Amino acid sequence: MFSYISRGRACPFMGDPVPHREIEWRPRTEDIERALIISDQLGIGRMASRILVARGIRRSDEVYAMLHPTLRNLHDPFLLAGMEEAVKRVRSSLEKGKKILIHGDYDADGITSTALMIKALSSAFGKDRVLHHLPSRYGEGYGLSEKRIREAGREGVDLMITVDSGIRDIDAVRVASETGIDVIITDHHEPGSEVPDAFAIIDPKMPSSGYPFRELAGVGVAFKMVQALQAADVIPLDARSLLDLVALGTVADLVPLLDENRILVSSGLEELARTSSPGIISLMRESG
Repeated sequence: MFSYISRGRACPFMGDPVPHREIEWRPRTEDIERALIISDQLGIGRMASRILVARGIRRSDEVYAMLHPTLRNLHDPFLLAGMEEAVKRVRSSLEKGKKILIHGDYDADGITSTALMIKALSSAFGKDRVLHHLPSRYGEGYGLSEKRIREAGREGVDLMITVDSGIRDIDAVRVASETGIDVIITDHHEPGSEVPDAFAIIDPKMPSSGYPFRELAGVGVAFKMVQALQAADVIPLDARSLLDLVALGTVADLVPLLDENRILVSSGLEELARTSSPGIISLMRESG
């Protein structure tokens, strides 16, 4: 087994300096004994066992979970800090007949997160009470739109849920509060030294999160909230029907395919094979 480091070196190309990588390979110390034990216990090939152990997957139960991903091994969504408060707040808007704004992001993770949350909440609120906003990459850029938040206040929205965004939008969340809109942030980006004064923050990278897995994509965090809403009987939709969107967003965001990400993508690929979503079907057709 080998690992490598790269050293930058400039080389001329068409008259311009272009980065060039010189790779230095270094042998990695292997735990052959551990790999052989796992190989014998699980009946898998020794090379596969060596690769898994070299990548830090050293226990038999971890290896089995890696090779046999199942939805039963997903973590309890209520382990995420802020989840209980978020579910109660969504229920309150539902019971009061209020509107909700879903604020997403313009990349694949943000778009699939937005679509997922719209589908889930529309199953309880109805389509007319679930609004959404996807910012323009070039016109608005990344982050929450203060203009759209003010418009939402005039439209009768009393709750905004962010997906794949919001953890650093301190000013925009303040505007929402001044407009009379509570904010639930669902995000997967690293928080700054100061976080928004939101009604609830659901982010596995928050120091206070306490969640067993930090590397969810934005759509993965949104899915955990949908799981919680379903478990609390706030929405009737089966969260598993959304796994096609979860798989797309997770793979597109290039997060490590470990732990929950591996489970979500594995199950999501099965859902993709039988999806009835016109948008996803068109995307697959165009992709060949």
